[in-house]
Amino acid sequence: MYRFSINILIILSFLACKPTQTAKEDTKSNISDTKPQIAYYFFKAFKTADSTYIRLNKSRITNAKLKGNFPSKIADINKKNNQWLVSFSGKQIITQLQIENPLIEKIEYINEQGNFEKRTILHTQKDFVLRIPYNNSIKTITFEQIIKDSIKLKTILISKINP
Repeated sequence: MYRFSINILIILSFLACKPTQTAKEDTKSNISDTKPQIAYYFFKAFKTADSTYIRLNKSRITNAKLKGNFPSKIADINKKNNQWLVSFSGKQIITQLQIENPLIEKIEYINEQGNFEKRTILHTQKDFVLRIPYNNSIKTITFEQIIKDSIKLKTILISKINP
């Protein structure tokens, strides 16, 4: 009897939790249009003897939301040496990212003696992906390498891409 009443309570609790449909079809289509979107940009970086080139292979837009805030501009004081500054622009800069140079890969591993070791690998070409909140006003993506010396901050234009 005790087992029977527990089974009935479990079944009733599942039935009580049955989802109900409150939204109409028209409001469902409007909701999907206003969802936040993420833009994925798939790049390939090339290094030659005299220059570095970036090529946009493809881009993809998905319905999702990224955590965190994306600054419209990164202050000079926050720019790090040998990093790449990526600017997504329309008529003005919409957002900026500061990323590691994808052609320089830093790996950490345990060597044969059991010691922790770091190694830097210099690539001549490498694929990489950037993702940002989607904005249909983006017309150009600019890559700059940040060079800090003791006097001032210099940027070297690497590549400008029209997505």
